[in-house]
Amino acid sequence: MDKEYLMLRSEIEECLKKQDQVFSTIISILGLTNVFSHISENVLFLFLILFLSTLLQLRMLEYRNIIYYISTYMSVFLEKDSDFKWETRLRKFKKEGYGYENGKLRKKIINKVVVRFGRIVKHFIILGLVAFMVFRIVVNVYKSHYALCIKIVLYVVAGVFVIFNILYAYTLSTDKVNYDAYLKRWEKIRKKEQQERINNRE
Repeated sequence: MDKEYLMLRSEIEECLKKQDQVFSTIISILGLTNVFSHISENVLFLFLILFLSTLLQLRMLEYRNIIYYISTYMSVFLEKDSDFKWETRLRKFKKEGYGYENGKLRKKIINKVVVRFGRIVKHFIILGLVAFMVFRIVVNVYKSHYALCIKIVLYVVAGVFVIFNILYAYTLSTDKVNYDAYLKRWEKIRKKEQQERINNRE
């Protein structure tokens, strides 16, 4: 069990590193494109950057889900009957929030306002960069000599990217609820396995 626990912990750490790398790549691509977009007003190039950013964002969501899958599995199957209880205790610690215990500063204020606000701002940075890029696309399309039907299609595609990024930012800032959902799934599986072992003995 110790080997399995350590192996899964290593996998979580690897996913965290990859997630941070992907986030940095997305910010770099969008940031540099916005800074130097005046050099190239090619609408198709800007759409290509948005498409690449979308693929990377989906990859980042995949890493986050993997982390939740593994950490909840460890909490349910490996930590209940073990002295290794990092995930279980970490979950309890986060629920307690952050702040002083003497009542001078309400821990809920720190947890909900400062910590969560910081996390939300981080996730909405990408949305801001995308919104600025889409704005440039709309301006360029408006000034172009494309046929009206082509302009409408480009506007719709740009709108789809904006909607996706709004949903993406919202998902990242609220996806902690997935942790509890995955915990319940693993608990259900654990109970089924226990029942199957009982039935097999009979």
